[in-house]
Amino acid sequence: MVKLIGQPCGHHGSYTFYKAFSYRYRSDDQHERVLMLGEFFFIRISPSDDPCIGELQLVWDDHQNDQQLSSTRLYFLPEQTPDGRLSHHGQHEVMAANDKVILKLTDLVTWITHDVDWIAEANEHQNDLSTVVVLSYNRYCRYRNLLKRIEGKEEELFGHYIVQNLLTELGIPQQRNKCVHILFCRDTFNNEALLNNDLNCDHLGKLLGFFLSILIRLLF
Repeated sequence: MVKLIGQPCGHHGSYTFYKAFSYRYRSDDQHERVLMLGEFFFIRISPSDDPCIGELQLVWDDHQNDQQLSSTRLYFLPEQTPDGRLSHHGQHEVMAANDKVILKLTDLVTWITHDVDWIAEANEHQNDLSTVVVLSYNRYCRYRNLLKRIEGKEEELFGHYIVQNLLTELGIPQQRNKCVHILFCRDTFNNEALLNNDLNCDHLGKLLGFFLSILIRLLF
């Protein structure tokens, strides 16, 4: 079950945009989960694929085609890209697929996973979505510099609140999970398999054209 929630945040032709949606991870799930624009979550594109990271960027109701759709940017470990991990890749670096993936909300939910073990300590918090944040390289450098300035005062300032306050200062929304892993992205790559995936509704997303990029800037 998938449901758009909250008041619409924009309209364009036959499209109505929202900031969040709720869903049940499994049919026997007793609680609805909420995923909001700008949140990061783990994705497994197929059962045989290693998990990657999704960033929800747009959610809208396409009245003309009677579809509830999403635009998600995907991030992968360097090992998951065609060229693999190279010497210049940082320990906390991920790479973004060049093209965003347009999915029906019902299909996006089938990709969401909580079974992730390639980020240390993640297993302890598998039931929470906000276990990771991906920053631009410039923001990540600012984050590391801010951490350096308070080095040695972590216990005094309570570690989790330090991270949350620094993320807020960098313009990143508060994370619901008390265990937040900070990664950065500075490069992209072509992911042909993603473009050719049967669930990809890229043709529907292209109808929005330039308006999509404008709306993203307005919402963030």
